[in-house]
Amino acid sequence: MKKISLCLAAAVLAGVSCSGDQALSEMELRPDFGIVNVIRDGETLPVENRFELEPGDVIVTKDDALAKFALAGGAEARRGEIQGGARLVVTSTTSVEPEAGEVLMEVSEPTRVTVDGVTARASQSSFRIDRGFGSVRAGVYSGQVNLDAPGQSDVVLPTLYQATIVAGDLPTQTRPYQLDQEDPWDLALLAEVVELEEQLAVLARGLGNQLRGERPTLGYFSALVDGRNVNFMSSYLRRKPADLLIGFTIARNAESALPRAFEQAFDLFDDGARWGVAASIMRVDSRPVVAQLERVISPVVAATGTGRRGGAFTVAAAAASETGAAVAAPSDGFEDSGEPTEPTEPTEPREPDDPDDPDKPKPPPPDECSDTAECAFEDVEDQLPPQPQPSPSPTDQPPDQGLLDGGL
Repeated sequence: MKKISLCLAAAVLAGVSCSGDQALSEMELRPDFGIVNVIRDGETLPVENRFELEPGDVIVTKDDALAKFALAGGAEARRGEIQGGARLVVTSTTSVEPEAGEVLMEVSEPTRVTVDGVTARASQSSFRIDRGFGSVRAGVYSGQVNLDAPGQSDVVLPTLYQATIVAGDLPTQTRPYQLDQEDPWDLALLAEVVELEEQLAVLARGLGNQLRGERPTLGYFSALVDGRNVNFMSSYLRRKPADLLIGFTIARNAESALPRAFEQAFDLFDDGARWGVAASIMRVDSRPVVAQLERVISPVVAATGTGRRGGAFTVAAAAASETGAAVAAPSDGFEDSGEPTEPTEPTEPREPDDPDDPDKPKPPPPDECSDTAECAFEDVEDQLPPQPQPSPSPTDQPPDQGLLDGGL
């Protein structure tokens, strides 16, 4: 499946099939690989190479297959793709109806895709219609798609938004596009978003592995924006530090004011958007976001250190992140989350008379005699010859020591 996905992604980007065929002609079907059939007037026709489509044809793909087709105007006007397990009806020269599976459309001329009584209309757009069990997802890669159904209010889907259709009922709200980093169409058409998401994931993991419960404060974020007021973040400070840093950095690079951009970023995130999708919806360039996060995270990690607590998110760390310099761990300016951390090893207290130089001889211990008579007696006792010790009797011999007790 991975090989198929890579081939499909390459084909989408190049606009040709994996086998190197030329662009599709008007009303043409070509299989890339796998089993592809066309049902026409009740007869099943296997498709191996180029096949001319007619209104009323039903395209059927078996598992692990991939096929491309073009409607009126050829690939430049109306180009589509279907993966394995799909069943697609060509209802006219400008419209199709998926009965099963998923269809991708890239169109520059007005095109319709109808499913469960709902019609998706688009021009100058790239979008997909995924028909599952009991529901249909319409997602937009570029441009916009209008959804309409008899007796219901129309729904407009802008770029990187999606809608779920259940039993022909249009939704009252749309949601940010749900990125799937293993989906071949997402990999091909959202390559920059996928790349940003992967970079953010690496940065977030690195930060999470180092912080050990530290949390940034308002002072830290204020220092990142030259002391500006960031009280609008107060209700967000219990969020994960990585999400706070990413959302804040995306907001810094947005066109709108920082408070509004920050709220929009987290609204998108809370509505299911990955950070890469949120940044793209807000039209934020990914390059400064990644560069700023790398500068922010490096001083924080340097200040925290492995197995230490204290001073990760400080004004000093924030200032260092803007200049690119690393900082030592300060002793304040962070908030303790209350989560347990690994204790540090205690150090042995140094005796006040221990010399700094280990090779220097130690001074003699002080005389511990309580009075002069006792000291004189000890001096005489020291000059007496040692008394011989009696040999122990057999009953006084110690028991044999084993190896674990230090014996031989």
